[in-house]
This record gives sequence, C-alpha cells and structure tokens, in this order.
Amino acid sequence: MLRNKFRIYIALLRPNHWFKNFVVFFGSAGAIIYLNINISIIDFIIKTSVITLLACLVSSANYVMNDIADAEGDLYHPVKKNRVLPSQKIDKKPLYKLILFLLASALIPCLVIFGIKATIALLLLFIAGIVYNIQPLRLKDIPFLDVITESINNPIRILIGWFALTSSSVYPPLAYSLLFWSSGSALMSAKRYAELQFLINEHKDSKLFLYRKSFKTYTPLLLLSMVILCLLITIVLLVVLSFEFNMKLITAMPLIVLLFIWFLIIVREKNYILKEPESILIKKPFFSFATIIVLLVLLSLTLTHLR
Repeated sequence: MLRNKFRIYIALLRPNHWFKNFVVFFGSAGAIIYLNINISIIDFIIKTSVITLLACLVSSANYVMNDIADAEGDLYHPVKKNRVLPSQKIDKKPLYKLILFLLASALIPCLVIFGIKATIALLLLFIAGIVYNIQPLRLKDIPFLDVITESINNPIRILIGWFALTSSSVYPPLAYSLLFWSSGSALMSAKRYAELQFLINEHKDSKLFLYRKSFKTYTPLLLLSMVILCLLITIVLLVVLSFEFNMKLITAMPLIVLLFIWFLIIVREKNYILKEPESILIKKPFFSFATIIVLLVLLSLTLTHLR
C-alpha cells in the first residue's frame, strides 16, 4: 500500500520530464563566456547541477498544479484519464501542500546558495506555470498563446542558469534567449499536432474539445504550419547569433533542420508516441542520441566565441 502511494506521488512529479531543464545548462554556459567568468570545471558542474535540480523541483510543482487544473479535462483523453487525479487514486487536498513544499525546497536553498536574482528566475518559472494553467488567465486554453507561453519556460531556464553564476545586471543576449523560445515553440507545436492527430483517431465527436479547448481552433495543417514558422524563426535567430558572436554557429543549421524533420516524421507516426510525445526521447534512443549531439555542437560553438 505504502509502495503504491509512493509510486503515485512520483508519477505526479513527472521526473521523466526533468530533461527539459537541461536548457539551464546553456544559461550557465552562456554567462561564463559572455561575461568572461573565471570558474573551475568542478565548480561549474556542481553549481549547474544544483541549480538544475532546483529547477526540476519547481517544474514538478508546476506538473502537480497542472494535474490538479486539468483533472476534469483529462477525463476525455483516452490515455490521460488514467492519470492519478482523473482516476481518483488520490485526493487533491494534500497536493496543494506538496506544491508549497516543492516550491520552498527550491527557492530557499536557491536564495542561500545563488542569491536573489536566481531565486526570482526560479519563481518566474512557477509563475509561468500559474499563468499557463490557472484561471482566470489559463493561457493553455487560448490558441497560439498556449504554445507561446509554454515555450517561455526555456528563456526563463536560460535566466536561471545565467544568474546561478553571476549577480551581474547584464542579461543574456535577446537573440540567445529567443533561440530557445522559438525552438521550444516548434517542439510544442509538434506536440499539439501529435495530440490532435491522436485524438481525432480516438474521438470522432466533440469530446476532444472538452479535453483541450484550443483544439476548437487548431487543425493539423495549422499546427504543422506553426512548426515550420517556428523552425524558420529559429534559423533566423541562429544566423543573427552567428553574425553577432560566432560565424561557426551557421554550421549547426543543417543539423538542426534535419533534427526537426526527423521529429516531424516521428510524430506523424500513428502509434503510441502520439499518446505522449515526450516519450520519443525514451522510445527512440537514436533520436535522443542525435539530439544530444546537436546540443553539444551548439554548446561547443557557443562556448568558443560568444565573447
């Protein structure tokens, strides 16, 4: 019984989604080069690992909040209806305390170790979750804004990593932050496309709109167009960064384009991946390996000549 309850709480925290906080690493790496920060490799690894873990705790707080806010709508999803709250495996009331505990466990150590700016950046990550999930705003239900606001988490993660290593009043270059926003928007649009295709196959009636209100507006073609638009913005931003900091960044563009094309091919497959697009990184190890390679190429080029 205790073991089952433990598994339920772990499922709520969604540790399998923590990989998204890898973007924090790019914030720290960018700060080192852009601000000419002198730091040992060991200190860099320790500080970046700690701040990333704290970001994971805030992300988990957001996931719990998301599950509470989405419990009713998830009942109309053929897979998500089996989640902890829709299936009534646990009561909601203790979860509010869990959110506060996770938030305090992240913010207090962050304030002590990294200072006020990194703490504010972490808090922004939580506030973004509130704006995205909770009424009266709940931008998750508004077409286009749902993709835009969800992807803002990446620039916030850049800030978290950045201020983990500096208290300077200098912020990350705008194009650098927007690059992670646009690439995140492309992936989020692809996720929406995958969800919509899956639900169209599963539901022939209006139930899919009860699951996600934005699907009243979205069509598969529109979402694919958004993916392509966000990809083009990503390429433009990469060109801007190349001219501003390091022309070698242009050499990464073919890899990025191929990665996005591969991702689109995968999400168009009518199989289990459409149920939970994040599972691509687990179910498709070669895609995961390619993603890591592209990220390492970007990181190495960024670290070389950001400034």
